[in-house]
Amino acid sequence: MANRKRIVTVIDSLKHYRIFVSYPRGGKAHTWAEAVQAFLQNEHARVWRDETGVQEGDSDWVAQIDSALRASDLLVAIVGLESEICRWQTRELITADKHGTPIVALRVDDRAPMPFVLREKQPVEARPDKPATLKALCDALKRAALPPAAVLGASSVERNGIPAGQRDAEIVWLNNLLHGDLSARVDLYVPLEAIECSSTRAERALKKVRIPTDAVLKAFGVVDAADTTIEPKSYSDVLDAYRDLGHRKIRRLAVLGEPGAGKSFSLERIALAYAERARNDAHAPIPLLVPLGLWTRDDEPLKAFIARQLEDLGRFLPPLTDQRRAVLLLDAINEIPPGQRRHKAAQILTLAQDERLASVVISCREKDFAEFTLPFDTLTLQPLSPPRVHDFLRRYYVMQRGPVGIEAADARFWLIAGGEDVRDAWEAWREASAEAVFWTAEEIPREQPNVLTRTSWQQDQAWQRARFDTRSLLRLAANPYLLYIMAQLPVLPTNRAQLFQGFLDILYDREREAHEDRHDPRAPDREPWLSALTALAEALQRLTPASSNGDETGAGTSLPRAEWPGMIDQALVDFSRDASVLELRGSELRFTHQLLQEYLASRLLLDASQGRRPAADFWPAERWWERSGWEVVAEIAAESCAGDTTAQIRLIAWIAEANPEAAEQIWRHAGAPALPATLRAHLAARWMPLMTDPARVPQARARAAIGRAMGRLGLDRRPGVGLRADGLPDIDWVKISGPQPFIYQDARHPGLPSFEIARYPITHAQFQAFIDAGGYKDERWWQGLEIPEPWEPTWDEPNSPREKVSWYEAMAFCRWLSAATGDEISLPTQVQWERAARGCEGREYPWGTFESGHMNCSVYSDDDAEADIGRTSAVGLFPQGATPLPENVCDLSGNVWEWCLDPYHQSVETGGSNNGSRVLRGGAWGNDPDFCRAAGRYFSLAPVNRGDNIGFRVCRGSPIDPRDAAPLGADTLSR
Repeated sequence: MANRKRIVTVIDSLKHYRIFVSYPRGGKAHTWAEAVQAFLQNEHARVWRDETGVQEGDSDWVAQIDSALRASDLLVAIVGLESEICRWQTRELITADKHGTPIVALRVDDRAPMPFVLREKQPVEARPDKPATLKALCDALKRAALPPAAVLGASSVERNGIPAGQRDAEIVWLNNLLHGDLSARVDLYVPLEAIECSSTRAERALKKVRIPTDAVLKAFGVVDAADTTIEPKSYSDVLDAYRDLGHRKIRRLAVLGEPGAGKSFSLERIALAYAERARNDAHAPIPLLVPLGLWTRDDEPLKAFIARQLEDLGRFLPPLTDQRRAVLLLDAINEIPPGQRRHKAAQILTLAQDERLASVVISCREKDFAEFTLPFDTLTLQPLSPPRVHDFLRRYYVMQRGPVGIEAADARFWLIAGGEDVRDAWEAWREASAEAVFWTAEEIPREQPNVLTRTSWQQDQAWQRARFDTRSLLRLAANPYLLYIMAQLPVLPTNRAQLFQGFLDILYDREREAHEDRHDPRAPDREPWLSALTALAEALQRLTPASSNGDETGAGTSLPRAEWPGMIDQALVDFSRDASVLELRGSELRFTHQLLQEYLASRLLLDASQGRRPAADFWPAERWWERSGWEVVAEIAAESCAGDTTAQIRLIAWIAEANPEAAEQIWRHAGAPALPATLRAHLAARWMPLMTDPARVPQARARAAIGRAMGRLGLDRRPGVGLRADGLPDIDWVKISGPQPFIYQDARHPGLPSFEIARYPITHAQFQAFIDAGGYKDERWWQGLEIPEPWEPTWDEPNSPREKVSWYEAMAFCRWLSAATGDEISLPTQVQWERAARGCEGREYPWGTFESGHMNCSVYSDDDAEADIGRTSAVGLFPQGATPLPENVCDLSGNVWEWCLDPYHQSVETGGSNNGSRVLRGGAWGNDPDFCRAAGRYFSLAPVNRGDNIGFRVCRGSPIDPRDAAPLGADTLSR
């Protein structure tokens, strides 16, 4: 509401007052509106009524009504029977009430109910004597009136030489700025960072130059070098740059930025700051905010256009200029129609060089500014930092909901930032007094402050994602326009397909409308535009990035001009850049956000999965198991099928033909829909034979990928890997015959009684059966043992070895399984384990001498890289590394270390009550081949120890061996 003081006495005249007449069309109220207008005009009031204020055929009639409403000092509401159903009158009354405009009601039919906005007002009742009614209305208006804008401060402005009529128009203009559509800018504004550069052109300071600067620089080949001589200045708030402008010799500035960067918003915000000051200080400059996107007439001079946009204030533009009080804010010069830009840029420059102007600020999209060749200093807006994103969300939600909005804003911010794990990491940094660098640090601080020692591994990983993930929504939220969209959504979609389709629709519609407003015919139709962008997305997805920065997606993110798809032309690039979808850096074209690229590529996958292209086009057979970037794309494709299980299964089945692991991951991402039995049988028949056949699939990483997929899909039905029909572990026992002499630790052992050992280590599915049976809650299995809480395994594929198992847990499992089956099941002793692994002849490795690629371990060199899986793998993945037939025991070298029953220095012990260290055998996935020798032992490991490289296998039969090993003597075998 305007800051006016209520006068005590009734005014004598309505002269100078602007009175808006609101009425429903048709009926008695319409007739009275005409009479009221004529009467008040006879009283020298300035009356506005739509029938006389808006000319027939005017396209901006809505804006004219709104402008007249905001400029009025009083409003007469003529209430008739039609008022109850007249939506326009309701809107006018609500708007006037919102802005504090005094309202006087004239009820012309006593049967008409008073509108809700006027319920508390006493109306003037229409009488048969019309002149008496009109006089009563006039008296009511005089009682309700506040001082009109024309007389506010009239004596003071007149004393300072400013005509009262000019000041009247200034006050109306300023009030329209402060109380109109821009009023929320103050509450929503967060400081925008910017970098200012001074122009090197002579025209910057000189009105006329003999030879244009551009021609000189081009002739001497120093166009690029000229920019390097500029020392940029940084601003933490662009408003400071605007304020500084008035104190400089050259008071011209071009505000540049990407679409949606906040150019218009910041100009509007500074206009409000100027307006607040100018309303209270007649000497202060007046902000003249003018959108140049409306300057579409080719023959309309700039000064005439500006005057037209300023409404009543326009006729005072010359005196404002003479008084050096005009701050010209020309918004969005890039919206000038392309064919008119050259000669209109010359008009802008001529006007801007008028030194009587207090200052001139223009805004323009960065890519378009060069086309205008204006010698302005530039102020380039920077993306919003995460703290400022947070600040904006708080301002927005508090404005919408009051103080309770802070909690909702915080929740929305952390959802955009990456979730609660990121918030937890930020809290840890805050406790270490390092929250100021959480979003900017290149690595975790180790000193002053020391964050590294105060955070967990999980918190460090969360920080890495928040800081460097190219898919973070924070990167989108750095654009104020897209952030505003995210704030408006009642719920931020977790379905990325839905989110980005919504973004694309909004961005396209906004830019298409902007093109139509400036009569620019170069806007593409929606579907060809999306098709071209999809082709670009595919081309990028097929690129190998020069540097992945730790993001092993295998997809590129920028494409040189020479490799642009044929559907991409310059007009489409320009439109897409204007729409904030693409950006051009030099000759490299890229999407503004990687998820936009991946969403568009997902449209391609969905189309291909209809049988139009094989999945091998995206996961080529020679390297299908390596991440290529199409995995994330497939996830988004599955999300876009949400609610259509048939389409999701079709997509999964299509991917599975080329990449079983990617298909399994998409299956889980889609919520693990039930796969048809025919599809399950087909996948098992296609992939299971390849999983354990190094001759057909020599790459261990490829077989490991198949194993992970088959395990998670429940298709690995090999004996000894899963569970029996009764839910107990299905152990595939291998008989080790005895007694036969054998080599044990470089000594001859006389032999062991026959025993049986599991073909594979205990798998995740088998150990989980123990947990699900209440194994950790039944004290029978833990007598003499420490009972820990079970740890979650690092990898939980059902057919991979269960890791993170202590010796105590392995012992409890054996006791439980013994009781459940009636068999005597235990951990193998060292002697039993070595007999199974080395045979009777004392082999170096279970299969014989060392050969690369026979076990899951770390590799010697890059030549063996394909054998280095880097984690556990499905059991039995290396059949060539098993013991010789007929025993064929697998995974005795590599995959996971395996607990033995006895301590290092005692080869025979059946008890499990003491806490001495126990022996691990066989090596693991992270060890080099030397550690995986069948004779190697890892000793002095406490039985409580657990790790993602420690598991176990079981034996059946008595572990007791009463015979001592005999010295090997002359028959000692060397390694």
